[in-house]
Amino acid sequence: MVNKKLAMMLMIGFLLVFAAACGSDSDSESDSRAPEGGIAPAYEPRSFDEVKPQNVDLKLVPAPALPEIPACDGDPRNVRVTLETAEVEGEIAPGVTFPFLTFNGAVPAPAIVVCLGDWVEVTLKNPAGSKFAHNVDFHAATGALGGGAASIVGPGQQTTFRFQALKEGAFVYHCAIAPIAMHVTSGMYGSIIVLPQGGLPVVDKEFYLMEGDFYTEPSKDDPSRHVYSQERITAENPSYVVTNGRVGAVTGDNALKVNVGDTVRFYYGQANDESWLHIIGGHFDKVYVTGSFHPDSAKEYGVETTAVPAGSVTVVEYTFKVPGLYLMVNHKLIRATEKGQAAQIIVAGDENPDIMTVIEPPTAIR
Repeated sequence: MVNKKLAMMLMIGFLLVFAAACGSDSDSESDSRAPEGGIAPAYEPRSFDEVKPQNVDLKLVPAPALPEIPACDGDPRNVRVTLETAEVEGEIAPGVTFPFLTFNGAVPAPAIVVCLGDWVEVTLKNPAGSKFAHNVDFHAATGALGGGAASIVGPGQQTTFRFQALKEGAFVYHCAIAPIAMHVTSGMYGSIIVLPQGGLPVVDKEFYLMEGDFYTEPSKDDPSRHVYSQERITAENPSYVVTNGRVGAVTGDNALKVNVGDTVRFYYGQANDESWLHIIGGHFDKVYVTGSFHPDSAKEYGVETTAVPAGSVTVVEYTFKVPGLYLMVNHKLIRATEKGQAAQIIVAGDENPDIMTVIEPPTAIR
């Protein structure tokens, strides 16, 4: 009798376990709709006509500054941006000029900052005196080649298109007219930052930097006037790799200025090539890997060097603890030391000998 009862109990237990493992048909359907691995769902598009968003005209500013940072705590907005192409000759290194292709006359193009769910209404103008057709491809946009297929303008033309920002993060935008490599490596790139709902944690200062590789050769008539070099770009051998458009753009009087105790956020992008970002004299306290602000995206902490993949913007934060000169470099060091990339950060404040101190200055070996 005991053996029969035990056998029956084991059979019932087995059936219960089997039923729990298999579940009903309705349970299976529910599981298939659940986010895989518990990942938060993506932002769902909304209807422009139903939301009737408020129009906001974004005032763009030159790098390394950012435009006004929105709170991102309300309804989606329609953020209106005007980009105007400009083909300008400017200094790329001391005593050397280059015919830059730009948005709004600047390299990099101005940063655009919006909120997740905002619509971005872009007007692109190409003045009548331009030599080339241009367009703009936003890596933050969905469809129409990121806007590239919707924004082709010849000299003397303008166009307006709109996209909804459906992914939170920092992204590249650039001209995508063939030959794309020539347009991008002549300066037609910038960043668009899509903040998450509620924004990012508050920091003391924020800076916008973009590294660019330029492929030049002296012109036949004047060696100080460089021109685009197809030979160098085919060989992937840049003449210059610079931060914010020219050698020394973020050094000396133009170095970034912060104070001891400041937590600083850097948006650092590369439109065409990869970079290996490193801060000499510190460590990145937090890295938003490849610039994603999605709550389930990877973050790194206490990092010496982080990757900036080609065509991306990485976001890093650091709290400066001691004063002095810091260098932000591509740790593929030939680009920092020989090609012109290095950027300087000058930190003011009191020394902290518990963190760093000189015990004995250089003297003759005893």
